[in-house]
Amino acid sequence: MTTLVFDYQKEAKKVRAEYRRKLRELRQRQKEALSNLYAAYYFAENEEERATIEAKILAILDDQRKE
Repeated sequence: MTTLVFDYQKEAKKVRAEYRRKLRELRQRQKEALSNLYAAYYFAENEEERATIEAKILAILDDQRKE
């Protein structure tokens, strides 16, 4: 009979690497979203649009500060 040996340290290393990869992807998407929102803010035609976009920008920046 074979005994399965589970290497917890090896598995933990894989999980941490996957977490870091996903976190890096999330931060990249946030940067892209901010860039797009800044461009939209710049080209907004009226103050109502700018206020909406500004609220979204501030929400993203607030989330980043909390990390």
